[in-house]
Amino acid sequence: MTCWGILPVRRKISINGSLKTIAAVAVVLLLAQIGVGLAAAKSEAASVNTWYLAEGFTGPGFQEYLCVGNPGGSAASVNVAFLFNGAASRKLTCTVPARSRYTVDVNAVVGEGREVSAIVTSASSGLAVERSQYFVYQGAYIGSHVVSAARSLARAWYFAEGYTGPGFDEYVSVLNPGALPASLTFRFQTPGGELVRKGTAAAGSRATFKVNDLLGPGIESSLALESDQPVIAERPTYFSYQGVGSMKCSGGHCVMGATAPGTVSYFAEGTTRAGFQEWLTLQNTNARAISVTAAYQFGPGQGQPLIRSYTVAAKSRHTLYVPTEAGAEKDVSVRLTSRDRFLAERPMYFDFSHAGSYFADGNCAAGAQAAGSQYVMAEGYTGPYFEEWLSVQNPSSTPSTVAIEYFTQEKGALPTRTLKVPGNTRSTVLVNSDAGPNLSLSTRVTVKSGPGVVVERPIFVDPRGNPALTVNHDGPPPVDPVTPPAPAPAPDPAPTPTPDPTPTPVPPPDPPPPPPAPANIVMHGMCFSPYLTSWNMSIAQLSSLLDKIAPYSQWIRTFGSEGDWDTMLNLAKSKGFHVAAGADIWSDQASNQAEVNQLIAQVQGGKVDRAVVGDEMLENNALTQDQMIGYLRQVRATGVPTSTSQSAYYWLQTPRVIAECDFITMNIYPFWDQVSINNAISDVDTQYKKLQAIAGGKQIIIETGWPTAGQTSGQAVPSSANAARYLKDFMAWAKTKGVDYYYFEAFDESWKVEGGCGPHWGLWGTDATLKPEYSAVLNPPAQ
Repeated sequence: MTCWGILPVRRKISINGSLKTIAAVAVVLLLAQIGVGLAAAKSEAASVNTWYLAEGFTGPGFQEYLCVGNPGGSAASVNVAFLFNGAASRKLTCTVPARSRYTVDVNAVVGEGREVSAIVTSASSGLAVERSQYFVYQGAYIGSHVVSAARSLARAWYFAEGYTGPGFDEYVSVLNPGALPASLTFRFQTPGGELVRKGTAAAGSRATFKVNDLLGPGIESSLALESDQPVIAERPTYFSYQGVGSMKCSGGHCVMGATAPGTVSYFAEGTTRAGFQEWLTLQNTNARAISVTAAYQFGPGQGQPLIRSYTVAAKSRHTLYVPTEAGAEKDVSVRLTSRDRFLAERPMYFDFSHAGSYFADGNCAAGAQAAGSQYVMAEGYTGPYFEEWLSVQNPSSTPSTVAIEYFTQEKGALPTRTLKVPGNTRSTVLVNSDAGPNLSLSTRVTVKSGPGVVVERPIFVDPRGNPALTVNHDGPPPVDPVTPPAPAPAPDPAPTPTPDPTPTPVPPPDPPPPPPAPANIVMHGMCFSPYLTSWNMSIAQLSSLLDKIAPYSQWIRTFGSEGDWDTMLNLAKSKGFHVAAGADIWSDQASNQAEVNQLIAQVQGGKVDRAVVGDEMLENNALTQDQMIGYLRQVRATGVPTSTSQSAYYWLQTPRVIAECDFITMNIYPFWDQVSINNAISDVDTQYKKLQAIAGGKQIIIETGWPTAGQTSGQAVPSSANAARYLKDFMAWAKTKGVDYYYFEAFDESWKVEGGCGPHWGLWGTDATLKPEYSAVLNPPAQ
C-alpha cells in the first residue's frame, strides 16, 4: 500500500472499564449507507478509465472517503483531481495494489470546509470507484451514504425520488468539468404535473441547488435535469423521517442520476421486516400516462413472485409503499417493466438493532436497467459497529451460481466463495460473517453459471462507528435510557439462546427505610444519569449531582447495575433517596446475566427499593418474551418489587409479561407521538387508561418528559416554554390521578443525538444549573 499518509484510520474503539456494560448496549440514533454495484456488462459511452463524482463535502460534521477497488492481477496507478466551486483543483496520484482496496481521506487531502467533486482516471481498466460520506447534518441528522462513480458525462440526468416535506432537505449537485458554463433546466415531475426551474453551473466547477428552495415545501417530485453542456449530477437528501405508524429515524442518502429512462428496472435489496419501511418511486417523463408492472421476488421459502400493475400519469411521479404491495416480513427484490420508458428508485428507512449494534437511518438506490454478469464494489467494512450485506437477485426462472471475491487492505484477496441463487428469488449474505471481522474490503461478484443477476451492497453503521462524530472518539457513549429505537429485527437474525432457569427464591434482609423526604419535595422521581459531558465520573462529582436534585425528588431511577451505577446506589441511599435500580440488558446473554446478578446482589444488600430489568427490550426485539420473563423471575425471587419498562403501546401486546411484573413501568412521550403541547396531557391520560384497563390492578409508574430544544416532531415543538408547561401540567395530572413517575431526565447529556433533541431533555443543563424555565415551576414564588 502506498501513500500511507492519507489513509484513514478507522479507530478501534475501546470501552472504558467501568462503563463496559453501558457501552455494550448503547442505543443512540444511528445510521446506514448503501452502494449499488456497477455491472461490468453495462455499456460505457466515455473512456473506460474515467470515473466522476459530483457530490462531496468536508465541512463541519462531514467526513468523506474515496475508495478504489482493484480486482486485477497488477497494481494500478490512479490519478484523482478534486474540483471546487471556482477554486483551483487539487491533484493526487496513488497506487492500488493488485487484488486490493485503497482508501483516500478526502478531508485530509483537500482541507476542511470544501464542497468538492472528484474525477478519477487510470490506465488500468476494471477498477471500481466509490465515495463514502459520513455526516452529522446540521448537528442533528447522523448518517452515511455510499455512491458509485459515474463513467461518463451526459446532458440529461434523471432522478425518480425527491421530497421537500417536513424534516427533508433535498439537494442536487452538478459537476461541470468543461470550459464553458452549463445552462441547466430542472423539470420536476410531481403528482400534480411538471414544474420547470432554471440554473447555471460555472465552467470547471461544481454547483449545488437546494430543491426545497426551487420547489417550495411539501412536494413529492421526480427530476429530469437537462444541460447544454456535458455534466454529472447527484441528489443528496438529509432527513428526519416520520414514517408509517410510530417509525422515526434521521440520516441521509444520495443517488447518482441515471442518464436515460428505460423499460426495465431491478432492485436486488429490499425488506418489509419490522423496523424497515420500503418505498418505490416511479418517474414518468412521457406526455402520456404509462403502465408499470412490478414482480416482487422474495427470499427462500417466502413464497412465489407477486405481480402488481400501476398507472403513472403523464409527466408525473407515483409512490408505492412496498409492505402494502408485497406483504409484511418479506425479504424482497423487485423487477419493474413497462412498454414505455420510465425511471424508478427505492428509498428505504430503518430503525433496528442486531448483534449489539443499533442502526437508524435510510438509504436509496436507483434501479438497475439490466442484469449483469459481474459487479465490483469498492467500499466495504466489517469493523466494529458496521454491518455489510450482499443482496443477489436472480430475476430469471433459471438458477444461477455466483462467485464472491473479497479484496482487502489488510490481508489481500480472500479465498473465493460460491453462492447458488435459485430462479425468481433473492439471496442475502452477511459479509461480516462471510469475509470475517475488521476488514476494509472491495467485493467482486461474478456469475459462473446461469443467467445474469443484480447485486446491491447495503452497509449499516451504528453511530459509535461513524467517523464524522467529533465527540466520544475514545469509546462509545453510555446507553440512552429513554428513546430506544422502534421495534425491528435485522435481516436473518441469529437465534437467541434459552434463558437461564428461574432460581429458587432467596428472601433478602429487610432494607432500612430511607429518611423521610424533605417537606418541599415537589416531584415523585427523576431519571438519573451523571454523564453530562464526560464518562469519567468521580465519587465527588456523583455526590454533587445527587445533591442538586435532592430538594426536589424522592426517587431516582438508574439504568444499570455495574460500575458507576453501583457507586450511585450507595451514594443515593446515603442521601435518603428511594431507588428504582436498573439492569442494563440487551441481546448479549452473558452480559445480561452479569447485570442481573449484580442487581440481585444490590437488592440483597439493601440498596434497591424497586427493580426495573431492562428498558424497551421486547419492542426492539433484543429479547423474546420468554427470555424477559426468565430475567424478571430471577430478580423477583429476591422479594423486591420488580418490573421492566416498555412503551405504552407495547405493554398492550405483552399480557404475559404484565403477569410477571409487580408493577408496570410505562414510557409515554407525547413529544415522540408527535402530539402538540396543547393535547399532550390528554394523550398521556388516554394511553394511561388503556393500560390501566389491562393492568389487573397493578400500579402503573410513568416515565415521561419534553425537550427544551431540538427538532420538531410532527406537531410537537421542543422549546423551553413548552417543556416547562408540560412539566407543570403533567405533575398536576399525576397528583390528581395518584400516579407515581420518573421524570426524564435530571441532567442534559451532550453526547445524545436522537432526533436533534437528545442533549436537551434535562431539568438541569450540562453545567448542572437548573434551567430557568423549570426553576419557575419547581420553585414557585411564595403566596
